[in-house]
This record gives sequence, C-alpha cells and structure tokens, in this order.
Amino acid sequence: FRPPPSCDADAVVNLGGIGQYQGTTAGATVESDAGCAETGASPEVAHSLVFDENRTICVITRGSGFDTVAYMRSNCGDEATEVVCSNDIAEGRNANSAFTVNVRAGLEYFVFVDGPQRGDYQLTVTRGPCPECHGDAECDGGRECVEGRCMAGPTVGQVIVSEFLYQPTLNEAEAEWLE
Repeated sequence: FRPPPSCDADAVVNLGGIGQYQGTTAGATVESDAGCAETGASPEVAHSLVFDENRTICVITRGSGFDTVAYMRSNCGDEATEVVCSNDIAEGRNANSAFTVNVRAGLEYFVFVDGPQRGDYQLTVTRGPCPECHGDAECDGGRECVEGRCMAGPTVGQVIVSEFLYQPTLNEAEAEWLE
C-alpha cells in the first residue's frame, strides 16, 4: 500500500481554524521538503486552513513525540510558495517548532508537519503571535522565561518590584497580600 501524495485531496487534513489537533506522520507520504531543514526523506502531513478574517496566528508543535519541522505554503504542492518555516524554537535546544504569521481572509494555507523522524504530533493554532518561550530552557544567556518572553534575571543590587502589595495590620499574623 502506498499512501496518497501529501497534497492529494484525500491526504490533506482540513482544520477548522483555531484549535489543537493531533495526528501522526507514521505511514504518511515522503514527498515534500521544508525550506529550513532537510526533511526530503521523511514523511509529512499537510493541513488546510482558511480564515474568515485577516489575522495573526501562531502555529506550534509543542507536545509532539518527535523532532518536528513546521512550515506553511500558499500552494500545497509548490515548494516555491513556502511562506514560513520553523525547525526548533530554541535553535537546536528543543524539538518543538513554532511560527507567527499573518493570514488573509478567504485564502487557503497549508501547514505541514514534517521532521527528520516520524511519529505522533500535536499541532496547535492560536490567535496572536507565538510566545517567545514556555520555560527557562528555551532562553539563552541565563535569561528566564517570564509570561512568554525571555527576560534577563535581576542583577546584584537591582530592586525587584512585586505585583503584590503588602498591607500591614496591627497583628503581623493577620497580614494580607493584595493583588
């Protein structure tokens, strides 16, 4: 049995838009190559997306069971129409891929999940830009992941301002922390 080509109507997975999707590249066709990684010898799955309004979206493969490469095309079978490609969010330090892209209403886009291996994947499409990080390991230079952004940690002598206000009372045991 030979699976249909990645861009064959029977092989393309139609996504409803924003959401989280699960699939596998095991048993899929080896047909396309990503512009940002050598994936020509690995199977890939193409997903179709159409939005009803212009928007910015984040596409991420966090939670996948293998080292993924994610890319988007405006024409499924034409590698020259690749819009964006991501291989490893943190430059080789993790196996997730993510990209932020602006999409136009009514146009069909094709998101591919590919990679040097094959396996189960999780594809998440959200509104707005992708977070820069999800954990400290994704930040370099000793920076920390704070609310999706890599931030430098405090230096010696630096004052740290808390989001909480301490409200003293007459009895220290009854102290309250207010947000």
